[in-house]
Amino acid sequence: MPGLDGGGALNLSVSVFPDASRVVGIDLEYLGTSRYYPNDFRLAFPIAGTGVSDQTDVSTSLIGAGVRLQLPPRSRLRAYGSVGYGYVHHVIKVDGTFIGLPVDYHEQTDSDWAPWVGAGAELFFGAWGVSVDYRRFSSSASFGEPFDVPTAELGGRAILVGVAWQPGATPPR
Repeated sequence: MPGLDGGGALNLSVSVFPDASRVVGIDLEYLGTSRYYPNDFRLAFPIAGTGVSDQTDVSTSLIGAGVRLQLPPRSRLRAYGSVGYGYVHHVIKVDGTFIGLPVDYHEQTDSDWAPWVGAGAELFFGAWGVSVDYRRFSSSASFGEPFDVPTAELGGRAILVGVAWQPGATPPR
């Protein structure tokens, strides 16, 4: 699925509503993005005096849980918002040159805890429906040699068009 950051994006979401009203629920999320910077590493990290040409791939993924507020609870068309917190894992891969020196292939990882926010809408036809989701999360990461980037702000945005299901609903007649 195409993402908003110039690479790919993946979003898997499961919502559980403990009460029968289905207004307040618990969201379980997996968010993932992959962004490519084809020309210069400074596009990803504006650190003076550094640069990696050819290709830089920064991929991030988050696993977290949050709270969903959904209104109106039992109509066919529902809007919702959600907030949560999760564990983020960053992977940076480089193929090119670093300050004029060749870098055949280099990979580093870092992890962080980060918040995420989401919004969307669902249209139901009985027990099944369609959904459109927007998710965003942000965090920071540190990378050592040869990048020497003490702190970089990383995150991801994803739009997902998917299928919604509400257990116990009667199909349309």
